[in-house]
Amino acid sequence: MRQATRELVKAYIHGLDSAALDDVFELLVWNQGIGYFSSEIGPSTLFAAYKTIKNMEKQGKPRREIGDTLKEKFGEKNPDVKV
Repeated sequence: MRQATRELVKAYIHGLDSAALDDVFELLVWNQGIGYFSSEIGPSTLFAAYKTIKNMEKQGKPRREIGDTLKEKFGEKNPDVKV
């Protein structure tokens, strides 16, 4: 999950639309099942980063601010993401 979280953050910062992330997480549920998603993906830093994006977008925050928050919360200082 560490690498996946870093890649999600990088992709968003470099312009990936969050609607594409919606599709990714929907496909995880569809293909792996709700049980797997609930136990493995839901509590992960990967999903936390996604929820951060979606919540901040809902609040009308600009992409730059969201990117800064993602780097702060899910960067090297976070032990769940750090290598």
